[in-house]
Amino acid sequence: MLLRAHRPICRYRTIRHPIRRLSAPAATPRKPFVDKHGSTPSARDCRHDHPYFPKTPTSYKLAFVGISTALGLVTLWAANKVAFADNDENTTIIGDAGDIITGQNVQVSASRSRAGVWVLGTNAKSVVGEGSSTFKGWRFLKYFDGMVLRHMAIGDHGAAITQDGDLIQFGYGQPPRVTIRGKDLLQVAVAKDYVVALSRDGDCCVIPAQPQKQQEIINIREKLRAQGKWKDEAGWFWTASNKDEAQTKLILPPNGGKITSVAAGTNHVVVTSNKGRIYSLALNDNGNKNAQLGLGHTVPPSVTVQDPSVPAVKFTEVPLIDNCSSVTCGDEHTLVLTKDGRVFAFGSNHVGQLGLGTYGEGSLIAPAPVEVSTLWSRISKTAKPLDAKAYLLGAGGNTSIFVTERPGNVDVLSAGNGLNGQLGNGQYAHAQYVPAKVKQLSGLIEYDEVRRKSQPIKISQLSCSSTHCAAVLDTVNHDLYGRDVLVWGLNKDFQLGTGNRSSSAEPVYPYSLGGKSQIGIWKDCEC
Repeated sequence: MLLRAHRPICRYRTIRHPIRRLSAPAATPRKPFVDKHGSTPSARDCRHDHPYFPKTPTSYKLAFVGISTALGLVTLWAANKVAFADNDENTTIIGDAGDIITGQNVQVSASRSRAGVWVLGTNAKSVVGEGSSTFKGWRFLKYFDGMVLRHMAIGDHGAAITQDGDLIQFGYGQPPRVTIRGKDLLQVAVAKDYVVALSRDGDCCVIPAQPQKQQEIINIREKLRAQGKWKDEAGWFWTASNKDEAQTKLILPPNGGKITSVAAGTNHVVVTSNKGRIYSLALNDNGNKNAQLGLGHTVPPSVTVQDPSVPAVKFTEVPLIDNCSSVTCGDEHTLVLTKDGRVFAFGSNHVGQLGLGTYGEGSLIAPAPVEVSTLWSRISKTAKPLDAKAYLLGAGGNTSIFVTERPGNVDVLSAGNGLNGQLGNGQYAHAQYVPAKVKQLSGLIEYDEVRRKSQPIKISQLSCSSTHCAAVLDTVNHDLYGRDVLVWGLNKDFQLGTGNRSSSAEPVYPYSLGGKSQIGIWKDCEC
């Protein structure tokens, strides 16, 4: 149950004025009836009628008793019916539009019995390769039927990691296919033309998104191998086991530690290490155009993964941060979350996506990490309060989402471009330089029946694209009833799942997988 804190309602005093009956005859004075013992008489002892009101017929009294009894029985039956329905896993209700509505626990049970991937929205670039250009309703991808995935990312193309740690790529009109095997992969990120994958051992590699580009790399490297000029990243000659993978390894500098997470923008990659440090690299010549690498300059890279003759490309450490916990990337900007709940940003700030609260010729880009202090005060730059912290970040396109937490309260704020409503603050703004609150996701409260007290509802996951966003609520009983998802932003291709093309500048509920009248229940979501 979602509750909002509210002010107490004012109570108004009611004053009753006596009503004077002008046409009523004067009451006939009556002597009090007293028996011989001096006891007070009862109503039965007074046989005369009331001077103003007629006597109620006995038939009316019997009818009133009968109706009251019938209503009581109906209420009791309805209460028992609801109680039984709450315990019936197969209960279904027919909605106003004729849709079959099932309980949330039934939907959760059904989703666990049939794992898979559902999609909707535009398919103009043949991301899922299922023929249709637009999916108005949820479409179940047959290839992933019964698959349990470790991770998934999607943009103009998609990538997923199977339960066994293999990489599946899809898009560009091609059916899903396994491109990397036996690497025990855990996480994947998609850039404009590449897929970045991270293994359990901390090994990171990049592979082209298009099958044609993959084949070109394979052909070039086979020629180099035939000439004795090709060695893989470990120094060994090309072997049959990795001949078909067309991958380039991404490595840390010496003493850099182990890569723990990866994020990708349009043309750049940023990773975190187990030592709390951040490293970045450019995928092509535009990978540092707006200082999205955080290295203090906009100098183009000397080596990129576009060169097929290069088996490995080395990351460069981002200065000023040594306690990073996670990182996320927009198209040309990067957000960093530290272990103590602070947020740093660098890269493009043309529409305020860094949330720094300033606009001018000197603030269009931030070449080095800058702390986002506007999360704590809109008026001036303020250090993070001791009892507050940020714990979740989201970025996509030129938009950024920040989730902050204080004792008893969770707030969601957004900055950057919002022309399509992706800021979620109710406005279609071109630029938002000071983070604005997303009211529908801020200050939510639920009652914990186990602890017997109210507590704030946190955000479990965020997913942001360049035009729309999604958030998953972390409710208490998510194991039984799943998690609620809310979406906002552009909807011209039905990508919000609301059944129409109306964009929304505020978070709304999409239709669930089972019908239009249901609330969506999710485990993971990607925009």
